[in-house]
Amino acid sequence: MYKVDEIRHTNMVFVDTVKGASIQTGAEKPMLKLMMENIHFYGESEADDCPPKHPCSCKDKNAFMLASSNLAGKAFHIDAASQLPSYKIKSYGAWNIKTEFINMTFENFSN
Repeated sequence: MYKVDEIRHTNMVFVDTVKGASIQTGAEKPMLKLMMENIHFYGESEADDCPPKHPCSCKDKNAFMLASSNLAGKAFHIDAASQLPSYKIKSYGAWNIKTEFINMTFENFSN
């Protein structure tokens, strides 16, 4: 959640993500823009989530969480247990955000 006017994710590939990709700003300004373009999400890959003789950590896979803008984010290096997990938002939402999702592909998701 950086205090910037625009965030772009372009030409990216996400594989085996549990929480998924997320674009967030930590500001309230006259107009904010969040964009994802040419993104490819793979829910499952050839990698074995539960290899023999290792603890299984199989979890549902998600492509992405909704984009948002909030008045503040968390510190880059979280140093207190109450700040965890890092993906939880702890501030009020902001207005005037425009989102664009262009050419997004989803493959190999079980749900």
